Amino acid sequence: MMRTESKPEIYTTIHKGWRNRLFQMSIKAGRQDYADQASLDTFYSELQSVVAGIRLHHHSMEERFIHPLLSARVPGGVERLDRQHRHVDHLLDNLLLQVDAMRNQAGGLEKRRELGLEFYLAFNRFISFFLIHIDQEEEQIQPALWNLCTAEELETAWRAILSNQTPQEAMENLG
Repeated sequence: MMRTESKPEIYTTIHKGWRNRLFQMSIKAGRQDYADQASLDTFYSELQSVVAGIRLHHHSMEERFIHPLLSARVPGGVERLDRQHRHVDHLLDNLLLQVDAMRNQAGGLEKRRELGLEFYLAFNRFISFFLIHIDQEEEQIQPALWNLCTAEELETAWRAILSNQTPQEAMENLG
């Protein structure tokens, strides 16, 4: 956990990793040959990994350990965050469906390329939404937590997040 002015950073470090991973995935999506079945299958597997990682980040980390701190101090204080997390889940479901539909499309390589472009654009719209979401967490929620919680409470939550990850999840988050 990083500290800013003696205040524990809960969001920034992991969000830097998510920005990097999503930008790298966007580059791959832009270069992807959607007509190449083997390559598309590999890309789909990587997309599934990204989706699983974001869901773990939201549901098993933020919602389980950070949101309760804010909720206990600001009634309804996590409603917007929870709505955004549900919207992220919806967008991720749609992205998976798009790639899976391409993978299962028989023939029509030109159609796959067209669908691939649509996926690429949708993926980047997702990134745009997600970037706004994590910026709000860093710029609004983190300072609220600093004002409403002790450093010890935030460090306890951070340790709980770390200790509740499987070794594989921890390695993926470190990556």
